[in-house]
Amino acid sequence: MITKKQKKVFTVLAIIAGLALLAGSVLPFIAYLR
Repeated sequence: MITKKQKKVFTVLAIIAGLALLAGSVLPFIAYLR
């Protein structure tokens, strides 16, 4: 049984992971352009 608090924590972690992946793909591209 997943509680509401656990679901909220999981959502936050998912967002952070998504941002990390986005940064990981964007930063090398920016470095390449410079």
